[in-house]
Amino acid sequence: MFGSRARHSHYQQTNRSYYGILLLLAELSHTSHLPPVTLAVIILNVLIYFDIFPLFGFTSNLQSVCVSTHAVLDQGDYMRILLAPLFHGDDMHLYYNMASFLYKGQQLETLFGSRYFAILLPVLTVLSSLMLVILGQLASSLLDNPEYLFTCAVGFSAVIFALKVITTHYTPAYSSNSFLGNFIPISTKYAVWVELIVIQLITPNVSFLGHLAGILVGLLYIKGPVRYIFESVLVMNGLVTLVTGGAAGLGLACAKRFARQGAHVIICDLSSSKGNEIVNQWSPVYASSSNVAINEPDEKLISNPSESKVNDANSNTQVDSTPTKPIFLGADVTNEEQVKVMMENIKQKYGRLDVLLNCAGIGIALRTYNINKHSLHDLSEFNRVLNVNVCGTFNTVRWACHIMADNSPDSQGQRGVIVNTGSIAAYEGQIGQVAYAASKGAIVSMTLPLARDLASMGIRVCAISPGVFHTPVLAALPEKIRFLLGNMVPFPRRLGKSDDFARLAQTIVENPYLNGEVIRLDGALRMPPYILLLSLQEYRPKCSQSSVKLELQPVLSLHYSSILTPDNKIPSLKTLSLFAPTVDEVNLVSSFSQWKPIPLKKDVETGIFQMPSYPHIDDGEHEYKFSIRKHAKQKYWTSVIDPYAEKYDAKHHCGLITFKDGKKYVEPYEWKHDHIKLPENDQLIIYELYVADFTDNGQFSGVLSKLNYLTDLGINAIELMPIHDYMGNEHNWGYSPTHHFALKATYGTKNDLKKLVDECHGRGIRVFLDGVFNHSSLACPLVLIDKHYWYYKDKHHPEDPYHWGAEFNYDHYDEALKLKPAVKYAQDVVRYWIGEFHFDGIRFDAAKQMDNYDVLRELDRVARSVRPNQPFFSQAEYVPEQGNIVKANNGPVDACWSSTFHSVVCNALVDQTKFELDLLKYVISAPNLVNYLTCHDNERLMYLIGHLGKAFNDNAFQRARLGAIVLMTSVSTPLIWQGDEFGEARQLGSPNQHRKVIPMQWSLLGEEPNKSLHRTFKRLIELRRTILNQKKYTEVKFIYENAEQRILAYARSSDKTGADIVIVMNLSDQLKSDIEIVHRHSNGHWVDWLTNENYLVKNSTFKLNLKPFDGKILLKHH
Repeated sequence: MFGSRARHSHYQQTNRSYYGILLLLAELSHTSHLPPVTLAVIILNVLIYFDIFPLFGFTSNLQSVCVSTHAVLDQGDYMRILLAPLFHGDDMHLYYNMASFLYKGQQLETLFGSRYFAILLPVLTVLSSLMLVILGQLASSLLDNPEYLFTCAVGFSAVIFALKVITTHYTPAYSSNSFLGNFIPISTKYAVWVELIVIQLITPNVSFLGHLAGILVGLLYIKGPVRYIFESVLVMNGLVTLVTGGAAGLGLACAKRFARQGAHVIICDLSSSKGNEIVNQWSPVYASSSNVAINEPDEKLISNPSESKVNDANSNTQVDSTPTKPIFLGADVTNEEQVKVMMENIKQKYGRLDVLLNCAGIGIALRTYNINKHSLHDLSEFNRVLNVNVCGTFNTVRWACHIMADNSPDSQGQRGVIVNTGSIAAYEGQIGQVAYAASKGAIVSMTLPLARDLASMGIRVCAISPGVFHTPVLAALPEKIRFLLGNMVPFPRRLGKSDDFARLAQTIVENPYLNGEVIRLDGALRMPPYILLLSLQEYRPKCSQSSVKLELQPVLSLHYSSILTPDNKIPSLKTLSLFAPTVDEVNLVSSFSQWKPIPLKKDVETGIFQMPSYPHIDDGEHEYKFSIRKHAKQKYWTSVIDPYAEKYDAKHHCGLITFKDGKKYVEPYEWKHDHIKLPENDQLIIYELYVADFTDNGQFSGVLSKLNYLTDLGINAIELMPIHDYMGNEHNWGYSPTHHFALKATYGTKNDLKKLVDECHGRGIRVFLDGVFNHSSLACPLVLIDKHYWYYKDKHHPEDPYHWGAEFNYDHYDEALKLKPAVKYAQDVVRYWIGEFHFDGIRFDAAKQMDNYDVLRELDRVARSVRPNQPFFSQAEYVPEQGNIVKANNGPVDACWSSTFHSVVCNALVDQTKFELDLLKYVISAPNLVNYLTCHDNERLMYLIGHLGKAFNDNAFQRARLGAIVLMTSVSTPLIWQGDEFGEARQLGSPNQHRKVIPMQWSLLGEEPNKSLHRTFKRLIELRRTILNQKKYTEVKFIYENAEQRILAYARSSDKTGADIVIVMNLSDQLKSDIEIVHRHSNGHWVDWLTNENYLVKNSTFKLNLKPFDGKILLKHH
């Protein structure tokens, strides 16, 4: 701009020539890299010079476009401010300006990025024109010469002088190769002023005020408010940013975000990573789009392959890229030479480094000492983790500082920003994370000293400690497992997204007052001691080092078929024998021997004590027990009941056994209904009952008398709470077993139980056993024989608040006998109950405390092998539920109990301040769970509604009705806790841990509200059995949701017919009128399954009025 000075009347453009254009083309032909904005500005100026198109109605008449103080202030012609810089007096004027702009544009657009540069140019243009107007006014007043008011100028010169000031500021070495720098040494600080004077001396006809205006505008940018405003709005633009570990996960998310903000991103990762592939597939559209999804680590890049010009850091090839496209430099952060070469390449290409984001890191999971394998933590693995995570981080930090120290400070004196990656493991390291937690603790501890070390240089240092994030490690897990992990986070209840991390990194860079701080990014999560994903198995990385992700593989996967004694080689216990490998002496004392001790002989190869010969035993029932002495020096004998006793006399503390003809006698039972095919697992409606409470007599016979009731209700599976003998008063839940092979005597005989199971099978009802394999009472005979042989010495998980007794040690391996004693005992228990009583399924209580999927898998295998010709259903209680425990996700069991379903649905029904929409959608749609409104561990739903929700009478029953709708229309298997189906409401809890009998109030079925609720359950069970299950309505589509209104609607779609069933629910205590729900293909007549109300749907829109806590199940009427 500003190439000439003259009065308007005398300012004419000379005849056009093309010599300058040819020179400019020659310059362009020798330029290898032309950034897009720089090229566009040159083309625009050339086109305007040729007058190819009119611009805003103006032609290239210089008199009408040149800018002066008089034209702008007196004539009000403000368009000249924008137009004058684009017009030139002749071709040489155009050439000199564009040639000078070419090199300055290359430098600054590469430095700032195209977007920033595209905004900067028009700002400099306008400010230069305005500065000329101001200088003209000042010169006219101070020198008393009105001629300066009419100084009229065109051309790009002022903008070029402004760019000269800015270029010199950011790249001080630039001036040594420009203008007089090759002939006369000129200080960078004064080069632009010398150039101003020299140009004026050589060509006095140019506008001195115009060039001076450009210099002053450049100074306004680097010293005044212009730069501060730009940095506030476009702080990320043009920042040279190095991201280590940038080829995946958190690092890749940072690279994407910073590139979209206009930064020059360098991705550093191992040469073996996907860094080159990522850069090759990067496109400017992808890098700059704000709509590109960046939250998932496995997202696909927009394909726009171009030839990569990036080589490893140790290559001599010059690196290159477009302003919006990152470059990749392969380097191992622990290798000093590779990092040094990488930094030198960055310095050579960009002249500086503004931001370092350290995301490179690895992790392993190993215990300090594995007592079961007698193995120590591998010291080399420990050192390797610290080398990568700590030394690697520090190595890149120190080299980054080496470059940042030469940066020109910004308006606040800042030269650079460093962001390191810590972890919440630094604060709550889990079991097996000693090495990883130590390394991340070091990162956290380094943050403040680094910030203090580098404060004098204007370099800030912060660290981010992320929680559980959706990185490539977690991406490999099934979706439901990831959901459950995210569910551990208080709020927001989800896994962290990679872009959450990147956004915080951006915030740290943008906020100049953040320094020396470690920021937890974890949604308020505080990790428990257990290893979250590794299930206490030991893992090592597959590769020698990965700077981006942790690939895990099991060091040891326990398959009990190879470690345990095979089924056909398990030592069988003969009658009146005792398995006690650690005991030296055992005597049998019994009623048939008149309580005289009979010494037993030990088989050292099996650990079993047996009688050398059997005495004559009279027919009938006899009492017996063992007395043991662990070693000969022990002065006393311990009385022990047979752990395998199938009958127990609680009064005399003896086992009971019946003999006939000198052999053990078991009363025969003829099974009548074993041939009946039972419902498959996907058809189940489970009814949980406690024998002691279910009927007045508290026996199996009482349950048998209610089978017609359960059949009429539609139940096809009942789950019996523990029925083995247990310690405590006559009635309690039974979850502290004492004698694993003996029935609770008050419930009835073995044949009473067999008859109950047989009659259930005759009605098409399956029977499940509630098994307790995590622990036993301290009165269990195994504890008395040798507690440390079968159980953990102390609590398995000391930090777990729940502890119900001695916990089985399924890890203990008897090297001499080649078996795991606790596992063998559990196998025997399962074989006995499934084989003897023909149970069709088993629930594993306290599976979380067992903490051993391999044992669960083995017990499931044993159970199925005993009863191979009928369907079998295994469940686990794991609170909160874990998706990786089910077989669909390579776990050990068929389904997991869902405490989440109970808490989410009951909270919504009871408390109007609680409505977790995402979780509600999850429990409705999640497969492989056992859902329940309440179970034996909870107070009853009607009690909760009244006691906590303060809702009674019809209001309470309406809420219970809606709960039943959610339960029966959710995907997973429903379970009803006895009495919930008709509104049993009495409190179950008691300060006394040995609870008393609270028989079911069957009389409530005579009350109309209770009968109505019972009819609702019955009708819903019919819907599930005859339609949802039979016609495979497996898919769930959520078609309407409004968290504020507490309204949710979803459709269950049939795999067979494609038909939909629409469920709509109002979980608020307010009437909702004129609710419109759009659903495809819904035109026609619909009927409510529960009320038979008809609805005519037009325009694919349901129009509904919903009462408080109303629920509708709509089926298309054919």
